Order: sequence, then C-alpha cells, then structure tokens
Amino acid sequence: QYFERARFEEHLEGNRTVVRLNNLGSAYLSRLPHLVNYTNPMPGVERVASATTSYKGAGYAKRTNIAKGAAMIDGVVIPAGEEFSFLANSNFTHTDFVEGYGIVGGQLAKVFAGGICQVSTTIFRTAANGGFPITRRIPHTFVVSTYEDIVGFDATVMEPTTDFRFKNDSAGPLMVVVRNEPAEFRLTIELWGIPDGRQVRFAGPFISHVTRPGAPVWQYDASLKAGTKSQLVYGRGGMHVSYQRTVTAADGTPLMTDDFQTTYARWYDYVLFGPGVVPPAGAIVR
Repeated sequence: QYFERARFEEHLEGNRTVVRLNNLGSAYLSRLPHLVNYTNPMPGVERVASATTSYKGAGYAKRTNIAKGAAMIDGVVIPAGEEFSFLANSNFTHTDFVEGYGIVGGQLAKVFAGGICQVSTTIFRTAANGGFPITRRIPHTFVVSTYEDIVGFDATVMEPTTDFRFKNDSAGPLMVVVRNEPAEFRLTIELWGIPDGRQVRFAGPFISHVTRPGAPVWQYDASLKAGTKSQLVYGRGGMHVSYQRTVTAADGTPLMTDDFQTTYARWYDYVLFGPGVVPPAGAIVR
C-alpha cells in the first residue's frame, strides 16, 4: 500500500477544541518528537495546496459517483517520498458506484463510476498547484465542459490501467482532505502538511491546432421517458493545449520545470433521445 487512511479527529473525552493526533500527526511525531505531545495539534501543519472544481448540471449518477470517489480518498496519508495512486485503494465495481456516462474508445458509454474523473481532475490540479511531481496523468480525449475553466488541465482515470499519480517529494507526510458540497455542485480537495516554502508558477495556456466541432450525434436511450432528450455534450473543436510549470524552493533554487501537454480530438453535440423522438436531419444516429 502506498498510503494509509488517517484524520485529525475531535478528542472524545476532552474539550471539543482539542484535537487528537492521529496517523498524520503520529507520522510527524515519530520524526519531530520535540515539537508535540499526544493531545495537542501538530504545530506547523497547514494547507499546502488546494483546487476546486464545479460539477453544476451533473445528473444523479455523476453526483453519486463523485461523492463516493471523494470519500474514497478523503483522509489518505502519503508518506514522504511515496507516490499517491488514485487507483491503489479503489474498487470500481463497489456497489456504491452506479452506472454513469463516460468516454470509452472515443464514444460515450455507460460505465461504473462514470463521472469519477471530476475527483481525479480536482486532485491533479491540487497536486500541480502544490508543486509536486506528477508521475502519471492521462487527459481526456475530448474537451469536457466541466473542466473548461482551465482548459487542458484535467486527468482521467479508469481501472485497471488509466491512473493518476503524483509523488510527495516533501520532507514529511501529506494528508488528502476533501470537501464535497453537493448543494453547490462544488468539489474541493486540499493537501495538508508542513510547508517548505516552495513557489509554483504557471505559464499558459498555449493553444494551437484548433479544429471545428464534428457533426452532432444522437444516441437512442430506452431508459429516457417517451418524447424526451438529454444533451450530454456540447460540441467543441479539437486543439492542442500546453502549460509550463516552474517550481522553486523557498530560497529561489529551481526544483523543476515541466510541461503539461494535452491534445483534444474534435467533439460534437452528443444527445440522448427517448422513444418517440425523431433526430434532426444531418445528425449521426446511433
């Protein structure tokens, strides 16, 4: 296992403002025993990185899978020098996941945990913002409207091989803290640890090779009510997007410079239609 689950929890027998040191604090305690005692919070532990994404307009399946996926990584501790793997502790056939639409082989198809990429994209952005090395990241095949606020900066996951990973190259452990706000359609993921003063700068996006959207696609879905339709995707042109990230130490010493490259194929309006609906002329019907 790359990591273990841990939380800071209220001390049940004491004042509610007293925090009991659990696994993350214990990891620091073993390294820095002179700084803490068992019943007090670890001094110096702060939020070192965060990112927020919106899933406004998501349907039941995606909302359910986001909530499950978010809970799955909440509280994970990544020891110093270790790698976080999104799939390492995941079970994508778990009964709490439901079928939702995902991109499979360039097509929309119902898959278990469809929509889970909201979580992987958010933690990718968090790790990138924190200046941590991204060791495996696979972008989506097409531009996904949910992530267009920072186009070209997403990460997809699908078992068994499509994973997102990053390395904790700091001197101490990190803890993943997730805040899912379904009423606001908002997901925030944070990394907590002892900051080392590193600075992160991005340049971009640099966009090139833009193409026009493809012809609209209408796909029959017998589960929809008669006479109804649901547009899952709004057509986007293809493009190549790149960002350059520069990470420096607190004293200005360069730590790393890397590029995030994404090539999107052109996408098209993708509409599901139920019984009794006639697709418009010119549409590709599946």
